[in-house]
Amino acid sequence: MTSSSTDRATVRVKICGLTRPGDAALAAGLGASFLGFVFAPSPRQADPDDVAMWLPDVRAAFPGVRSVGVFVNPTDEQLRSALARVDLDLVQIHRRASAPDIDVPWIRAVHPNELPSGQSRSPWAWLVDTPSANQAGGTGKTFDWSVLPTPPRPYRLFLAGGLAPENVAEAVRLARPYAVDASSRLESQPGCKDPTKLAEFFDAVRGTETRAGAGAGESEASGARDES
Repeated sequence: MTSSSTDRATVRVKICGLTRPGDAALAAGLGASFLGFVFAPSPRQADPDDVAMWLPDVRAAFPGVRSVGVFVNPTDEQLRSALARVDLDLVQIHRRASAPDIDVPWIRAVHPNELPSGQSRSPWAWLVDTPSANQAGGTGKTFDWSVLPTPPRPYRLFLAGGLAPENVAEAVRLARPYAVDASSRLESQPGCKDPTKLAEFFDAVRGTETRAGAGAGESEASGARDES
């Protein structure tokens, strides 16, 4: 890969809190790299068995998209049970510090002050979200993106927390993440995505380019089925 291709890249998109097949297909069709399903108590909670029924059709239509199961402080047994019920490419874990004993890559969700200062190869990626004492995510609120460690970073960084069509370009400019993660600000009601807001979000992301200057950590670290 040439230096120009690693230095400049369009930021990837994860659409989270999906509960309906039509929303998942629309997100994938608009260009989402990751589809997120919340398997923890939440207004956006999805049932693994329900997702397992229709996710294969979405994947067949959009082969490059990856599925992410979202969990809050799960046990390894809970993770394995979910993975046995629905085929996930990654799991995203909130409020648990230890690495899970599972066979798929994982994303560790943290607050800004919990990001590592140096190399960290345990999670496949780190997701930074708005701090909240009561919610693990989905607050719909932003935080000060300028407090994040500046690139180059030796790890992939997903940026979450109140991202919407009107602020995602500024978020990308300041944070230069590997991916942006949006959920509640793209809804007509909890668990139901608004098609217009989804389209506007992707339009806003396409209008930005971020230097993927985190080098090997963000563009070449190993561990996922598809490294794009």
